[in-house]
Parts: sequence; structure tokens; C-alpha cells
Amino acid sequence: MKFKRGILAGAVAMAAMLAFTYLAPKMGLYGMNVPVTLGGVFVLDPNTAYWLGLAMHLLMGVVVLPIFYVALIARWLPGPAAVRGGLWGVALWALWALLGMTILAAAHPQITGGMMQDPGLLMQNLGPTAAAESLLSHALYGLFLGGVSGKQSR
Repeated sequence: MKFKRGILAGAVAMAAMLAFTYLAPKMGLYGMNVPVTLGGVFVLDPNTAYWLGLAMHLLMGVVVLPIFYVALIARWLPGPAAVRGGLWGVALWALWALLGMTILAAAHPQITGGMMQDPGLLMQNLGPTAAAESLLSHALYGLFLGGVSGKQSR
């Protein structure tokens, strides 16, 4: 039951995250085009990269990370459910912004080939609001993930 609840929570959390990343530019926050960046690891065509990257992002955000969260992580975090989820979201952001950006710069074929800008550590090369937009979207994801998965995740 907790895995079903985790996947439902992941779907709600991803919907909130995607809505925020869609609305963020309207609030003056600009970040990375995550689907194109993820899909661009495998294909050069931006349209195909977008859809492939979106599918990868949804799979991770709706299924993989929520199951990992409810099965292993939530019980070790302090506070109410939404706070635990928020902490998980911030931890995911830190991994992405630090480790993910380093790996991306070294291994992404479009970045190493000069066809795509290296985002830099903490996305510093993507502009002054990229890290903030990413941090806020991941925290929002986590808040919804924890809030919807609730006590069952503990």
C-alpha cells in the first residue's frame, strides 16, 4: 500500500514541480531545460531529446524516487510528513546541483562537443536565478511528495 501511495505522491509532486517550472519564467526565474538536457545525452534532435528527457524525468520523479523515499528515506528524516519530504527535495537538489552538474559537464556529448552550454557547478553558467529556480522546484516537489505520502511513508 505504501508504494501505491508513494507513486500517487510522486505524480502529485511532479505535477507541482512541472507547474512551477512552467510558471517560474513568468516570475523572473529562469533555469535549465531539464528534459532537453537529459534527453540530449542520448539524441541530438531537440524535439526527440525533449520527449525522451521528459519521460526520463517523469519516471524518476513519479516512480523511482518516491518508492525510494517511502521505502527507505522518510523514516530517517525529522518532522512532519511535508517537512520530511521538503528535506528530501532539498537533498535531491543538492545532489543534482553539485554531483549531477559535475557529471553532466564531463559526460554529456553535447556539452563536451560544444553544442550545449556547460551549466557549471550549482548551475552558475545558466544565469543568476537558475540555482534558485531549481532549489525551489525541488523543495516544492519534496513538500508535495512528503505531504501526500504522509504518515504511511514512516
